[in-house]
Amino acid sequence: PSDGISLYNHYYGGIRYDKFVHFYNSMVTAIVLAYIFREAGLVLGAFEAFVVVLVTLGLGAFIEIVEYFAVLTIPETGVGDYANNIQDLIVNLLGGLTGVLLWELGQRFATRRQATA
Repeated sequence: PSDGISLYNHYYGGIRYDKFVHFYNSMVTAIVLAYIFREAGLVLGAFEAFVVVLVTLGLGAFIEIVEYFAVLTIPETGVGDYANNIQDLIVNLLGGLTGVLLWELGQRFATRRQATA
């Protein structure tokens, strides 16, 4: 941006841009994981959503570990402190849950559409 502030540090509606990125990435990750599980024939039944969200959270935690090492080794990363790490993990949870919800709604819509065709 032309104001000299990185996009990472911008706020939109009082929410830091970074949180939007974490939410979106986790939402898309959950949808992709659900698709991969389905295509691979993994039958997890009632636990499918739970497993998808847990794997999404695990991937998000890995990103936070990478950010932590960046803070330790690179001066002025702008990543944030521990509160930022926890907030990122919470937003990852919300994104993962939203992704699973959208996946399930999409599957139900597709099933109903096929039934009426």
